[in-house]
Amino acid sequence: MSFYTDTYLRIWGNKDVKTATVTSANNGIVINLEDSTSYTIALPSKPYKWDDVRRKSELVDEINARLRLSNAKVECYIGGVSKDTKYDCLVFRATGNYKVSSVAGTFTDEFFK
Repeated sequence: MSFYTDTYLRIWGNKDVKTATVTSANNGIVINLEDSTSYTIALPSKPYKWDDVRRKSELVDEINARLRLSNAKVECYIGGVSKDTKYDCLVFRATGNYKVSSVAGTFTDEFFK
């Protein structure tokens, strides 16, 4: 699957993540880097809260905690999109001189595509 990659090499999702309930059927994320490194994480099944005032997401915090445990060279954050309607999506970016080549897994079908 091809996602939007901006000039800063960030990969942007296409779904609003303000309301997100992760289950065992949609909790797997696989992030592949161009150097053939791959990181697989599984998120705990639960509803994740969103704070609109601070633009803070428990989902992003959990993803980043799992990525840190995997020593991943990737970070996740919230990106704001203004198309026909405004929404907040997940954005993945590799750190250093690395580049994310793809984001896959059961999670992406529900919360990223």
